[in-house]
Amino acid sequence: MAAAIQLLTVLVLVVVGLLVPEWAPAGTAFGVRVPPERVTAPVVLAWRRAYRTGVLALGLLAATVSAGAAAGRLPVLAVLATVGLALSYYLLYYLAHRAVRAAKAEQNWYADRRQAIAADTSLRTDPVRYPWMWLSPALTVIAITTIYGALRYPDLPDRLVLHYDAAGRPDRYADRTLITAFAPVLAQVLLTVLIAVLAAVALRAPATLDPADPVRAARLYRSFHAVLSRALLLLAADACLGLFFLAQQVWREGGSPGTAAVVAAAVVALGVIGGAATMAYAGGAARRGTPPAEPGAPRARDDDANWRGGFFYVNRDDPALLVPRRFGLGWTLNFGHPMAWLVLAVILAIPVLTSILAART
Repeated sequence: MAAAIQLLTVLVLVVVGLLVPEWAPAGTAFGVRVPPERVTAPVVLAWRRAYRTGVLALGLLAATVSAGAAAGRLPVLAVLATVGLALSYYLLYYLAHRAVRAAKAEQNWYADRRQAIAADTSLRTDPVRYPWMWLSPALTVIAITTIYGALRYPDLPDRLVLHYDAAGRPDRYADRTLITAFAPVLAQVLLTVLIAVLAAVALRAPATLDPADPVRAARLYRSFHAVLSRALLLLAADACLGLFFLAQQVWREGGSPGTAAVVAAAVVALGVIGGAATMAYAGGAARRGTPPAEPGAPRARDDDANWRGGFFYVNRDDPALLVPRRFGLGWTLNFGHPMAWLVLAVILAIPVLTSILAART
């Protein structure tokens, strides 16, 4: 059971790692701002191949180590293998970032055109509509889970099994109450609310537009973030379905607990992979359809100096607290903003406090 879950985890990391470069904003390559025609420069293509090869090789190594560690009941080694795999992606990305940035400086890619900034004010006056109907799959799964749990509740034992060890033996119990019995439903609701809020934030985030063709760039931005918000809401439904299967460990007295955990992990893994592939396809389609810029057309502002390693944004002159990421999907903090460190402290404090409260409970 543990080995199967570890392999699923590594599989998700490998697939997401392979697709992450496809999520990069238009006009960037490994976190480096480049002219649109340079996105397919030889150095960029070479490092894309090197990055993918590294992800596959390291993924195979991590799968071997983590599965063996899980089978040998060495959970710490298994976790270290998966964490090391995730960290290795940034190392590969950083090496590619340095190489592309060096080629850009050496060949002076920004020498022949002026730099400019484009903005779409209609994103505030006429924003992309929130796809409320796409919340229905998650709400349906929550409703089914709640009804099933209500039917099972009268027959549940006075002591509920909350956790199983690597050998499938119960090692954590709790008295039967509405809170303990319906904890999976509460987790579904909280997770759905969180992802729904993220989907709303995605539709209101600032856009980075190509000044050479801002109208088309704004249209692509709208379509991409419409797809993103829908994919997030479907991911919420997928996560809720995984929690439904995990709830079977609490609500069923018989059967194999490992089977429920593996099924839940497989469901979530398929959802994450499907969402990642959808985002990669939407982002890649937008970039592949970018027409060549006309002579004399402006280029996006070259602000690589504000990005440390292409990953951390530090600009004290920028009033924005959040800026679009150059690696992966979403937004990152402007660490030159005074509020960024307070936000980071709160984010880090939440899991720490949760762990302390869980340990005391």
